[in-house]
Amino acid sequence: MSLFFTSDTHFGHKKQADYRRFLNIERMDDFLVKTWNARVQPRDTVYHLGDVSFHNAADTVAILRRLNGSIKLVPGNHDTSKVLKTIQLAPDLRLEILPPLTDIKASEGLLDGTSEVTRLVLCHFPMLAWNRSHYGVPLLHGHSHGSCVYPKPDMRILDVGVDVHGLAPISLKKIKEIMAQRTTASFDHHRIQPIEALQ
Repeated sequence: MSLFFTSDTHFGHKKQADYRRFLNIERMDDFLVKTWNARVQPRDTVYHLGDVSFHNAADTVAILRRLNGSIKLVPGNHDTSKVLKTIQLAPDLRLEILPPLTDIKASEGLLDGTSEVTRLVLCHFPMLAWNRSHYGVPLLHGHSHGSCVYPKPDMRILDVGVDVHGLAPISLKKIKEIMAQRTTASFDHHRIQPIEALQ
């Protein structure tokens, strides 16, 4: 079983289909399903960091049923409560809804039969500081479609949205390779301002 991360699929979103240069939303949806299933196997798990779909609830469930793997969803700003409630109640859908800010210990098996644990913080939105960022724990986010500029280029933060990664989920293995090239730089150094500096 492998772990993948993604965000901002925007199934059924006409404007996003135009940005991505698809002729219509059907072609975009089909392409996103195809690229997802080319990387994700049925026994894999995908953490989706929000903005799943602009379709109505029933059509969103139909799209999700076409995707390989089980999904753990961190809701985004476009994930309506009606859609979330419907997908949560769909009996044959392997999907779990997580809190908007989620701290996980991701475990993935290695070739030698052992497993390795990676701690991650997940949120739809990018942030300047998050739990344990000053200890090097990475933040994975979406929302920005690749347009977010971080105050420090070596921050351990990554936009996992499909627009940044070939319109497909990105693997935990690839994320670890990217993070290995970044320092544990944190924007928040817990420095206390002197009283006179605040006046």
